[in-house]
Amino acid sequence: MKQRGAATFHNNVVIGYLYVDGEVICSNNSFNNASSVQFYTDSAGEAFNNIWRGVTVATDSQVLVHDNLLGSQAELENLTYAWTGSDDAKFQLRTDSNGLEACSEGADCGAFAGTAPYILSGIPARPRISNLGVPSVVLESDSTMTVTVSAEGRN
Repeated sequence: MKQRGAATFHNNVVIGYLYVDGEVICSNNSFNNASSVQFYTDSAGEAFNNIWRGVTVATDSQVLVHDNLLGSQAELENLTYAWTGSDDAKFQLRTDSNGLEACSEGADCGAFAGTAPYILSGIPARPRISNLGVPSVVLESDSTMTVTVSAEGRN
């Protein structure tokens, strides 16, 4: 993700990069090996309660970086994540993880922690359209159109 300008980045599993050139709040993310995090000159803000496993973190900015769990891939390989389940589920903390209570004020680190933890399946906690039926042809002369919408919510 490349962001210019203000960004708030919370509770994500990242395999790739985060580049910020602007104000940023970056917390409770799980950055995997082969990721990079870069905060550049115009950046300001805070980065905390993240897990940076085998990640390059570069900053020449005013971003306050604190209370993160950092380590090489080998150091964190078997100490942090469960490594079971789907591509995103494997980033949940193990029951004996070094990421438990390891961050600011005894908080857990990573995407599955914090006030709005990552939810498996990617379905947000707000209503979402699960099915939409729209006629394939609508004539200008038609005065009505029948549309069928199914929605679901998640708590």
